[in-house]
Amino acid sequence: MSRPSPLRLIVWNRSHLAVVQPVGRLDLSTHQRLLDGLLKIAAAEPAALVVILDKLQLGSPSALGIFHRVWRQVNVWPDIPMALVAEEPELQQAVATGPLARLLPVCPTLTEAVRVCRSPPPVRQRQVRLPCGDISGLRARLFVTEACLDWGQHEPLGDALLIVQELVSAAVEEGGPELWVRVRMRDIRLTVSVRDRTPDAPARTPPALGQLALAHGRTPSPGGKVTWAVLRGQ
Repeated sequence: MSRPSPLRLIVWNRSHLAVVQPVGRLDLSTHQRLLDGLLKIAAAEPAALVVILDKLQLGSPSALGIFHRVWRQVNVWPDIPMALVAEEPELQQAVATGPLARLLPVCPTLTEAVRVCRSPPPVRQRQVRLPCGDISGLRARLFVTEACLDWGQHEPLGDALLIVQELVSAAVEEGGPELWVRVRMRDIRLTVSVRDRTPDAPARTPPALGQLALAHGRTPSPGGKVTWAVLRGQ
């Protein structure tokens, strides 16, 4: 008897969206692999995340609940739209009659999913690359200040500066060669994130995150990790 093929992810970009096609069987043995893989792809902060389901073998209908977990995460950070593609009529029916359909667009074609994901409110974002060093915190604060003032975000600026200082200081302490600071604005959400090239590991939560952020976390990303925080804009 042939064994089920291991789960793998085929990834490509389309119109700045990350398109992912899981191939293989989704069950208890591969659940975490798919979850971690999709969150790592989302951590690269594409314009949207689209998942094509048709080559995914479901161990049970309840296995689709994994996409609810992914959606809950990416809806907070990196705050990007997400859509599912189900071309097969039976799969469309299974997804459309489940709870996922109330949260996520389920599209019959990739073209339709791309169209749906390109309709959300516009995003403003800026990114700067910095070396890890003593001056990095100051340069990051100046960068965030300029972005927030240009976008009229005066009220959350003080909190954003405290948070980016904490995030940059933590990245410098962990010893990576360089880091990337990104500030992003969608609707009333202001997000500050710091990406570095050191692996994700349990770490102390900077006090500013727990006190000032609506949500925060650390997420593995290609080549390292991202530490992020979400604030409410004005």
